Amino acid sequence: MKTNIFPLPEEVLIHVFQYLDVRDRLVAGLVCKRWLSASNCRRLMNDVTCDVPPDAPSRKALLFGMSRQFHHFRFSCGFVDDIVVRFLREYREQLFSLTFLSCPLDACIPPSSVPELKIPSCDHLQFLSIQDCDVLCLFTELPSLTYLRLYSLPCLTDRLVRDLNRTMPHLRTFKLMAEVTCDSRVYKRYYYKRGETFASAPSDIIFSFPALKDFLRRRGATLRCLDVTKTDLPPRAVVELSRIRGLRLEKVLFNPDLSANRIVDFCHAQRHLNFLDLSKILSVSDESVRSICDLLRDLRDLTITFKHRVNESVRDIFQLQGLRRLNLNFCAKISRSSFREAVSATRITGLEHLNLGFTSIDNETLCTLLRQNGNITHLDLTYTRVSDASLGVVCARLTRLRCLIIAYCSRITDCGLTGEAECDAPMDEADASAAAEAMDVDVDAPSDNPRAVDVDPCASLSNLKELESLDIRENSQITMNGCVKAIRFRHLTKLRLDDRFKFDESFAAKMREQNPSLRDWQGAWRK
Repeated sequence: MKTNIFPLPEEVLIHVFQYLDVRDRLVAGLVCKRWLSASNCRRLMNDVTCDVPPDAPSRKALLFGMSRQFHHFRFSCGFVDDIVVRFLREYREQLFSLTFLSCPLDACIPPSSVPELKIPSCDHLQFLSIQDCDVLCLFTELPSLTYLRLYSLPCLTDRLVRDLNRTMPHLRTFKLMAEVTCDSRVYKRYYYKRGETFASAPSDIIFSFPALKDFLRRRGATLRCLDVTKTDLPPRAVVELSRIRGLRLEKVLFNPDLSANRIVDFCHAQRHLNFLDLSKILSVSDESVRSICDLLRDLRDLTITFKHRVNESVRDIFQLQGLRRLNLNFCAKISRSSFREAVSATRITGLEHLNLGFTSIDNETLCTLLRQNGNITHLDLTYTRVSDASLGVVCARLTRLRCLIIAYCSRITDCGLTGEAECDAPMDEADASAAAEAMDVDVDAPSDNPRAVDVDPCASLSNLKELESLDIRENSQITMNGCVKAIRFRHLTKLRLDDRFKFDESFAAKMREQNPSLRDWQGAWRK
């Protein structure tokens, strides 16, 4: 019996198209006008970026012959000529996101100081990223812009920044890579006349630190994210930015040259920070982490990776009650006893993203932490001592999990995947010794009051109904049979398995059958 799908309402078509990847979605729009209309809705076009080729003939045909209502455009490795300017002027109401990469202005375009040649107000543009080109001077009004990324702009001067101060009233994220003149003895050379300042007579040559401060001050009411990782700002200047009156930042990405002590000074002035990434800072120690945790009690997102001087301060980290994302990847010097003490007294109950890869947390402590944080959606336990019992806790308690990474966990077996293992998280000899050392007791001594164990019901990996990404590479005790029994997910799109499995086509076919959404395979399986 044949089924005719053409009478389906447009709302149903849109719902069906959501399950297609970008390429298939665009191909479906070529079937007929009804499907084209359905695939053109903002919901289906919101993750589609149109890459505009650098050659002029193709660019003109693409820009002015579109049958789709694209909202995101990326221009790269070509001149911004009159074709591009005309397109931006005519389609400005459709634009939501613009990216320019290495696109200098064509010499044939008249100076941007001519008002009638500039691009009028882009009322719906929210995302603007410009790198190695000088097109920013073409824009006049950006009333809805919330994200601005400026990298290596040859035209970034005090005058341009002064002009930008007249627009972007809702800017929330500002990422900057530029040479900022911070030495007053230098920038005063460009304001040598009496009474001249960056506000009254802005320079067309330099971008001065006072101009940057004024730009941030004017957006203090809305600006929440600042990225200065690729600026040449000296440490004292970064700290001075934190003291701008009215500025209430929530997220800052620091220059790697900044010391941990300077970051503590920054946090003193910006107590509303709830995101902090210390992964690129070289001088992080227990003392600095303690100071930061004491200052930022509302911290929600903390990243401290590859830090070999951090150990005891993990106890302070686990006192941050509002923490939602924690990344301690490769903090190999945090001892098991420190982890145990931190988790035993933790106030964290709402973790959503947890990365403990390459750490020494023991099996029992990990289970305790997972039992207290049932809302985790992303869990990375790469190269840890996670066992089948720990995986049983994951499968039984973390039912909202969307991403699970247990690569290089040699203690995971098929029984852990299928739910046939014991789930009371017993301690092995190494874990028991560590616990005894932490509590200063004899591991072989009898106990009159044994600790009660919180036992979870055994659950298969397939109990994680919302799982979208799974990585179980380099686990020698996992077999194809165990994978076939446990890996059955409706929404799984990304799967990483050992290379020893990838040449078995019958196994690959079974995986595709049991995981209908699977798109991203490792090695030869990727289709």
